Amino acid sequence: MPKYTVILLYPDSMTGSYPETYFAWVDASDPIVAARVAQVQALRKQSYKGGLKADDFRVLYVFEGHQIAV
Repeated sequence: MPKYTVILLYPDSMTGSYPETYFAWVDASDPIVAARVAQVQALRKQSYKGGLKADDFRVLYVFEGHQIAV
């Protein structure tokens, strides 16, 4: 299964004055599935979900392969 790197934007309701991102490495059949897997992963990692949905994490980028952020 191909590997992808996905960068998501946290919902405004979860951040302060500055936007925050979520970085994920996922294995998926295509980029669209990779984005969805990362959104679900980001939601599951939240200790307080308070009505959040996976779609609330907006997709910024999907890269092929496991990229390294430096």
